[in-house]
Amino acid sequence: MKYLAGESIKPLTVPVIDNVTGDFLPEDEGELKRTLAEQISKPVLWHAGVQRLIESGCSDFMEMGYGQVLTMFGVFIDNRIRTRPYSVAFDENDFSVL
Repeated sequence: MKYLAGESIKPLTVPVIDNVTGDFLPEDEGELKRTLAEQISKPVLWHAGVQRLIESGCSDFMEMGYGQVLTMFGVFIDNRIRTRPYSVAFDENDFSVL
């Protein structure tokens, strides 16, 4: 948290799930910094995060990166969701593939 205190964080432009709480990341910058700092020392609540997305109406999941391990975890949580792994490099500012 000490390191993040001196950093400026831009407001989120899309909802992001917090792997520590399983809920959406907060919009308040101070709370967001506190939550992000916990990411390095707390366990991941992957199941809770995927469940929260499903409860919020998400039915399509895409995994960006190499492999599809997390995609398969999503299927085990709820087999009604649609999953698509993308194993290619993408421009982090270009969300046209979404």
